[in-house]
Amino acid sequence: MTELTKRLSFQSAQSLGFISTTSPNFITKVSLNTGMLFGLYRLSWSARAGGANPSDIGEYRFFNVTDGVDLTGSSVIDFLDASSKVLVHAATEVFFNAQAKILEIQWRLISGGGSSSIENARMELWRIDHSIQ
Repeated sequence: MTELTKRLSFQSAQSLGFISTTSPNFITKVSLNTGMLFGLYRLSWSARAGGANPSDIGEYRFFNVTDGVDLTGSSVIDFLDASSKVLVHAATEVFFNAQAKILEIQWRLISGGGSSSIENARMELWRIDHSIQ
């Protein structure tokens, strides 16, 4: 395996700090430019979501900006109270064909009088098919 292949076998990005929004448009919490990849990869993400009011509804997703694709389906959270925190996470497998992608963890407030928040956001890419060089 070449040094470049070893380096591209695992990539990650994270943003641990707390931030909230009242925006109905998606906001980026953390972004990763993958560089040129080839092969089968397992992509995963996780974050802790919260709302300011019991009526707040937030939406969280792992988004491929390059292709305009939601990678794992969005998570819509209806918060029960202002102290509610919910772990959102998902994983998928994607084949890259000598492509670079920009991947983001995004969130927004769908409805409610308060805000939706995010913290401890992480994404990881693992190459799972090493038979293709």
